[in-house]
Amino acid sequence: MKSFRSKALLSLTLVLLSAAVAHTQAIVSTGGAMGFGVAGPVSTEGRLTAADVPVPVLSAELALTPDQESKIAGIDAQLRREQDALAPNPANPPDPGSMRATMDKLDSLMKEANRAIESSLTDSQARSLTALLGVLKDFPVAGLPVDVYSSLKLTNEQKSKIGSIAASARAKMDASMSQVRAGMDPAELPALVESDRADTEAKVKAILSDRQNALVAQYLAEHPRPAVSGIMVHDGEGMSNIVVRGE
Repeated sequence: MKSFRSKALLSLTLVLLSAAVAHTQAIVSTGGAMGFGVAGPVSTEGRLTAADVPVPVLSAELALTPDQESKIAGIDAQLRREQDALAPNPANPPDPGSMRATMDKLDSLMKEANRAIESSLTDSQARSLTALLGVLKDFPVAGLPVDVYSSLKLTNEQKSKIGSIAASARAKMDASMSQVRAGMDPAELPALVESDRADTEAKVKAILSDRQNALVAQYLAEHPRPAVSGIMVHDGEGMSNIVVRGE
């Protein structure tokens, strides 16, 4: 079963981040929104697609037929195989140019998988997908795992509040990136982002019920977030640069 930002892509991202640390002190991003994902702060605004959403969530929320679910599961499996094939050897990390090319290829694979998934849907399901992605795009920023969306059974009021919290978090992240571009030491950014992340997740926790918080806690306990001392940012068109902190 695929979790948000599949394990293959997550592992590859961690390797590439490690390579970035080895090759440079800081490569400051050109811009774009960021979010707090399973692998750490990763851009999400305008980037979340059907290929990012776990197949069980798509099936539950779009009422997929068995044939559709089987086809989309196949698309997902093929995507993960292609991601695995791009994974570099951690003992021989790629240079920055190769790293960027690999991340661009990953971005292309995700877009291709998304097109294939969308073409498998009916017009009604496509409309439902648009609405679903409108809610799910706030999950990584809010520190919520997309995998538990269907189980949470959020009310419309909760969805609206999560959206507002996510918007505020994005504004803080944009402000942090502006500070870096204005001359702040990029090495200070991870700690600043971590502080904002904790504040955001506390606000989200306050609007969830005990049952919902328990579901989130259980999922995160079973799928712990890897430690990442870096920040990856999209520019809205393709992969952008990476802000990293060496250990």
